[in-house]
Order: sequence, then structure tokens, then C-alpha cells
Amino acid sequence: MNVSLFDEPVAKAEHVAFSYVPDRPVLKDINFEIHAGEILMILGANGCGKSTLMRTLVGDRKNFTGSIEIKGKSLHEYTDLEMARNLAMVFQDHNAPFPFSAIDVVKMARAPYLPVFGRPTKHDIRIAEEALEVVGMDDYAEEPYTNLSGGQRQMVLIARALAQQTDLILMDEPTSSLDYRNSAIVINTAARLALEQGKAVIMITHAPDQAFYYESKAALMKDGRFFAYGPSEEVLTSENLSDIYNMRIKVLEAIDAETQQKYLACRPLPESA
Repeated sequence: MNVSLFDEPVAKAEHVAFSYVPDRPVLKDINFEIHAGEILMILGANGCGKSTLMRTLVGDRKNFTGSIEIKGKSLHEYTDLEMARNLAMVFQDHNAPFPFSAIDVVKMARAPYLPVFGRPTKHDIRIAEEALEVVGMDDYAEEPYTNLSGGQRQMVLIARALAQQTDLILMDEPTSSLDYRNSAIVINTAARLALEQGKAVIMITHAPDQAFYYESKAALMKDGRFFAYGPSEEVLTSENLSDIYNMRIKVLEAIDAETQQKYLACRPLPESA
């Protein structure tokens, strides 16, 4: 795994459980930690609890049991303003009701640092501009957000999360509606935020192959629990993936003849299709 930039985890969960209805837990004994510079990919079939876990991590499900800490402080002790300064969220997609420019969408991330009714300063605007540069969208700064493609909108949302200047970024299926190229761009950008900028990135994905793109951790969820958790290459086995998706899946390995680099990929077996 990537060497952490700090000894203490950016986020840590211990024995987390949550129920919408008494005696019918949706989350059961969730345990993990993530350090700066790490990526944690969360996978599992629909209904296994992934989105509920994400909503719990952002503070929307407050009546959980167990412990969640962000930067060593209990989630229960955070105010909404403190949460916005320590955790950023990238959703699957976002449809702005008004044709804000891309730079205006990103500047919204600076709200937690402004006084009530305050306007972004030159410093805030520069942070937003730099965030667009990082994700390669600076040429579209003045373009109406509503005119952008799905992939471009996702990059703007990642820029907004970056401009929020948090150590922890959560992504809820950010590639779910994107084509192959744009999905790869989003995953590559998320990896750069972790590997180059030291962010801790937690991402839900329905594409197991994405966990093999870069060195990462993986958590496989089943029935509200982490069925397996650890380095992606160790966790994403044919047996584990077949179990959580209830179908036969094969993890394939290939060696590049020129570079001798190993590549892993997942494929459902024909009789499972």
C-alpha cells in the first residue's frame, strides 16, 4: 500500500451499525480506516448498504452505533460547518437548476470559509481556478454547467470538492452514468488526488476493475457487513466477487510482454450472464 503521509488515519470506523427500523440493521459491525494518500473502494450488490454507509459517514444518519472519527474527532462532535471544512462529497451526477458557469459551481465550495452573506475573495477565486486546472477543466471555466457533458460535469464536481480543501473526499458512484473514457478520466483524477495531493478518497463503485487501476484498499459489502476488507489485489478474488454478486466471476491476470507489468481484470463467466 501507499505509505501514509500521517500516522493517524483521516477517517476511522469501529463497530458501526445502523437501522432504519429496530432489529433490522442495514449496517452491521463496519470497521475500516483510511490514511492520507490512500484510496478505499467500496463494492457490493444493490441493497447491501453502500449508500447508507456513505450517508452515515457524511453525518446524515446520526443515530448509528459504534464510532466514526474524522481526523481523530468523533463525528457526533462536528458541527455542519466543521464537517464542510473536513469532508467533501462528490455525488453520482448533479443537475444545476440554473446555468451557473463552471467556475461559479466550484466557487460554491468556498462557502464554509466565508462569513454569512460574504462573497468569495480573490483568494477563494484563485483556489477555485486552481481546482479546475487540476482536473483539466480550466478552459471551460466560463462555460454554463448545464451545457457540459456528463463527464465534464463530474470533473467540475471533483474540482468543487478539491476547492473545499478537505483531507477526506467521498465519491458515490461517480462513474455510474459515464462512458468508458470519461469513467477512466474520473478514476485517474481521483487517484491523482490521493497519490499526488495526499487526499484520503473513499469511493463507491459498481465496476470491480476500477479497484485494480491503482494501488488501493477495497471493502466488499454483503448484507450490511464488510465481507472482505484489505488491499484490492488480495480482496478482489474470483471467490469473493462471485459470492457478493451471486454469480460466477473470474479475476484474470495478464503480463505485459514489453514492461512485465501485471494487470488484473474481472469477467463474468458465460453461464452467469
